[in-house]
Amino acid sequence: MWNKILFGGCLWLCACSAMDPEIPDYESWGDVPLPVVSIKSASPVFLREATLSIVISPASDRMPRRFYLCYGTDSDRPDTMRCKIDLLPLYQEGIIEVKMTNLLPATLYYCRVYAESRKEKGYSEVFKFRTSVADADIAWKKIADFPDRKAFYELAFVMGDDLYFQECEINKQINVGGTAIWKFASDSCLWDRIADFPAGKRSNPVVYVLKDKVYMGLGHVVGENGVCNLMSDLWEYDLSDRSWRLLPDSPGCYSSLMASFVYKDKGYLISTGGMWADFPMTVEVLDPVSGSWSKKADFPGEKVSNTLVLVAKDRVFVMGGRFAYGSDPLLSNNLWEYVPDTDTWFRRADFPGTGRSDMRGFVIDGRLYAGFGYENIYGEWLNYTRDLWEYVPERDVWESRAGITLWLPDYLSFSAGTDRGGYIGSADYGLWMYSPEKDK
Repeated sequence: MWNKILFGGCLWLCACSAMDPEIPDYESWGDVPLPVVSIKSASPVFLREATLSIVISPASDRMPRRFYLCYGTDSDRPDTMRCKIDLLPLYQEGIIEVKMTNLLPATLYYCRVYAESRKEKGYSEVFKFRTSVADADIAWKKIADFPDRKAFYELAFVMGDDLYFQECEINKQINVGGTAIWKFASDSCLWDRIADFPAGKRSNPVVYVLKDKVYMGLGHVVGENGVCNLMSDLWEYDLSDRSWRLLPDSPGCYSSLMASFVYKDKGYLISTGGMWADFPMTVEVLDPVSGSWSKKADFPGEKVSNTLVLVAKDRVFVMGGRFAYGSDPLLSNNLWEYVPDTDTWFRRADFPGTGRSDMRGFVIDGRLYAGFGYENIYGEWLNYTRDLWEYVPERDVWESRAGITLWLPDYLSFSAGTDRGGYIGSADYGLWMYSPEKDK
C-alpha cells in the first residue's frame, strides 16, 4: 500500500518538475508524500466570479506545508509568484469548492494547484476556463422618470425600501434650492409629493433619518444677487401626521460640509468651517430627543469637502472629496473609517480610482459601493467618471464592479441604497437601480 501511495505522489511530482525549471531536483522519498490533486470543473462562472471544484486524494494523514490555487491570464503555467489562494484551511479528502473573485469579464484563466511538503513540491495539471461575456450594463436598469425633468434632484435619502428626494430649481446655472419633498415607492414605482419644507427654498440642506422622523435644515438660502446665506436652523418632520417642528439651532453655520450621517439614533455633522481659512474639521452630534448638540474629536485628516459618506451596520466610511483651496493634488482618493463609539478615526485603503469630488455610492445589505464623481485629468477641467467599485471592510480591499456605459453620466446628482439595490440618476436621465446579484 505504501509503495502505491508513494508512486502516485512521484508521478504527479515528476511530471510537474519536468515542466517547471523553478522547482529544483529533490529526493522523491520525502517523509510526507504529496496529495494527488485535480481541478474537476468551474461552475458557476460569472463576469467576475467563478467557483472551482478541486478533488484531493491525500497520500498521507499529514497536511502539506503549503497548498495554493495559482491562477492568471498571461501564462498557461501560473505559479506561486502570481495570483494565488491559500487552500490549506479547506484541505480535506474529497472535493472542495473554491470561490475566485475580482476576475475580468470575457477572459481566459489558467489555474493549477501547488503543494509543498518538507522535501517535495509540485503542481497539478493546468485547468482552463473563461469568464462570462459582459452584457452592456447588465447590472443596471432604469426604473422611473422624475415628476419634473426640468427640476434638479440632488438630495436623496432612504426610509425602509422607499426613496425620498428634494426637488430644487436651477436659476442661471445655480441651484437655488426648493421646498418639495417627493417619495418614490420602490415596490409600486409610484411618486407622491409628501411635504414642503416650511422654511422656504433651501440649497444643500443636511438631512438625517431617525426611525420614523426626518430632520432637515442648515444649508444655504440663495439671495436674488446669487449670494449664499448660511443657515443654522433644523426642523423635524413626523411622517405619521406629516407635521414639522422647529428644533434648537445647530451650534454654527457650515460654509463647507464634509459629511453628515446617522449612527445609533443620533445625527453626526462634520464641517470644514471654511475651505480658505485654517479652521478645524469639527464633529458635532445631534440628540433628536433633547434637540441638543455635543462636540466630538476633530477630524484628523487633511481638510476636505464634497465627500461621500457610507454607513454599513456599525462602521462609518468617508471617502474622496476636494482638498482645501490651493492644495495639490486638488482631489482626494483617501478613505477614512470613523468609530463613533470610541470617537476615533482610522485611515484605510485608498479608493483605487483617481481622486474624486462628488462621488456617488450606496450600501446594499451591508456591502459598500462607490465611484463616479469628478476627476481632475485635464488641468483645471473636471471630467465625470463612469466606474463603480465595491469596498470589502473585512479585508480592506476594493474590487471592480460594473459602471454605467449606456449613457454619459455628465452629472449624477444623487445616490442612495436599500436592501433592494443601489440607486443613482438625475432629472435628465431618470432613476436607475444597480443589482449586485447580476454583477458577479
